[in-house]
Amino acid sequence: MKKILIIEDDEVIRENTADFLNGEGYVSYTAGNGIIGIQMAREILPDLILCDVVLPKLNGSQVLQTLQDFPQTAAIPVIFVTAGRKADNQVLNKIPQSFLCLFKPFTFDELLSAIQKAIIS
Repeated sequence: MKKILIIEDDEVIRENTADFLNGEGYVSYTAGNGIIGIQMAREILPDLILCDVVLPKLNGSQVLQTLQDFPQTAAIPVIFVTAGRKADNQVLNKIPQSFLCLFKPFTFDELLSAIQKAIIS
């Protein structure tokens, strides 16, 4: 089973996404901010990280940079999630365009498609 770490500060989105992914055969782990997300990534070494762009403690760009600094987590694919607000765009500009991005609100079909692309590539 593939492990997916969801780093999202909105509890409803985080838990609904985790429940959906668990129902689809993935093992989901959740974190409510970037610091906890990085710690969990280093512990569980997920197959994929779904990361909000604007987070408390560390934003998505800072999470990515920290993950890339550690050999164990550097190659984990990351999908970024954004609401497309101005604050999100400022962070998105610091994230390489090669990373997949989902815009809120996304459908579960869009999520599954992005996960399949990220894990295969």
